[in-house]
Amino acid sequence: MKSTLACVICLLACVRMTQSVPKVQAQLPDPGLGNAMSQPTARQLLALQASGLRLALPSFVPEGFRLNQVLTTTRRSSRLGGYAYTAIYEKVTGAQTQCFAIEATSGGIGDLPQSQIASYPINIKASQFSQGSLEFDLYGKSTTPTLLSSWLSDITMAAPAAFYRFTGAGVIPDLAQCSNLSPQEAVTVIESLRYVPVFNPAIP
Repeated sequence: MKSTLACVICLLACVRMTQSVPKVQAQLPDPGLGNAMSQPTARQLLALQASGLRLALPSFVPEGFRLNQVLTTTRRSSRLGGYAYTAIYEKVTGAQTQCFAIEATSGGIGDLPQSQIASYPINIKASQFSQGSLEFDLYGKSTTPTLLSSWLSDITMAAPAAFYRFTGAGVIPDLAQCSNLSPQEAVTVIESLRYVPVFNPAIP
């Protein structure tokens, strides 16, 4: 009888303990993105981090844009010459789609030819990223003039491990069939580039 009573008391105690422990879920890092739709999902963060590069994304993304797709290259045979990732943002309004990407690579970059049409300075104030320019001309796979920025690097590092840029519509195949932001919006996006905290789903 005593043995049975002790088992019942133990079982009740275990039930209370189980009920009192809250369910814990891993929290996504908050990079300070102003547009909630543009924040990366857990799966997207893990995919971007798989590139091995320090993850940087814009803290300003125009209203209505969402992070639609992420691409990573974990081998040095990428078209950019090193490890790389591409974060593609899209906004669909009726039959019109706007798009842009933030690209990063570990190397194999070159100087961006200066546009003969229009050029816009990139001045990242109070930031650890270098200054540069946003050019409007024919670049990559584009058949009409489009936007492309120079590569930006971390000026606090003697030997930068990664380079980042804004890529406009048509420059790469994944940005085909869509239109650009305004140059002013594009400059604001790349000037808002910030590092994103490392996401570890095992740590709440």
